[in-house]
Amino acid sequence: MASGAHGLLLKGDEIDRWPQLLCDIANGEMRVSKSVKAVLEEPSIHDSLTRRERQILIGLIQGGSNGTLAARLGISINTVNNHRTSLMQKLDVHSLAELMTLAARDGLLEIVDHTRTGGNGSTVDDLE
Repeated sequence: MASGAHGLLLKGDEIDRWPQLLCDIANGEMRVSKSVKAVLEEPSIHDSLTRRERQILIGLIQGGSNGTLAARLGISINTVNNHRTSLMQKLDVHSLAELMTLAARDGLLEIVDHTRTGGNGSTVDDLE
């Protein structure tokens, strides 16, 4: 709703409540349907990760290897691997592909892509 919208309803979702929801929205109240609210309330992948795990996550999204991340962060490859294992366990993912899917859902892939074009998103170095 950061873009200024006052409501978000999905087609076919709570159709019987639409007249009231639309009136509320027209009166300046913020309204979202139950299914949208459920998605918006899902915890971000950042919520359960330590600062170092977030650094490793961003580095992996940027395509970094364990060795590259170790050198960049000044830690051992084993430590990078331990953080990678820990973050994957916390997020209940079992592959890099699953991790990327989760990162895409939370908008992290867009942030990383934005940093490559000179934007102000997160990078591994920013999180030190």
